[in-house]
Amino acid sequence: MCQPCACPNAAIAKSALQAYEGDYRAHDSQCHGMPGISCGVCAPSKAACTIMPNALTGTCELKPGL
Repeated sequence: MCQPCACPNAAIAKSALQAYEGDYRAHDSQCHGMPGISCGVCAPSKAACTIMPNALTGTCELKPGL
């Protein structure tokens, strides 16, 4: 959580976004800056989702690309 150069590495459901953001803010406030560290640009990525046939469920994963 407190890595100085964290890039996205997972996809989550839209329905879980608000809870995730709240948890992130709560934990991020406990992290302290690391002076002298310069982070590079994160590689572009996008969520790719597969919906199961005849269902409202599926899975998503983060894939390289735009």
